Amino acid sequence: MKIPTKKYALIYNGESKMIIFKINNNSPEYPTYPANGTIGVEFDTEQELDDYISENNLVE
Repeated sequence: MKIPTKKYALIYNGESKMIIFKINNNSPEYPTYPANGTIGVEFDTEQELDDYISENNLVE
């Protein structure tokens, strides 16, 4: 189990670049249980989250 420490987190498939879900610390998914092949990153602000999605060409 991974408990995110920052306000926003993003879980996506590393191979397909498909976003599995975006969460904030008020989400019912907190804490998260990442699956194999997924990548999880954390951010302090929603703008950082949006920038990461754009820079890495992630799709929802």
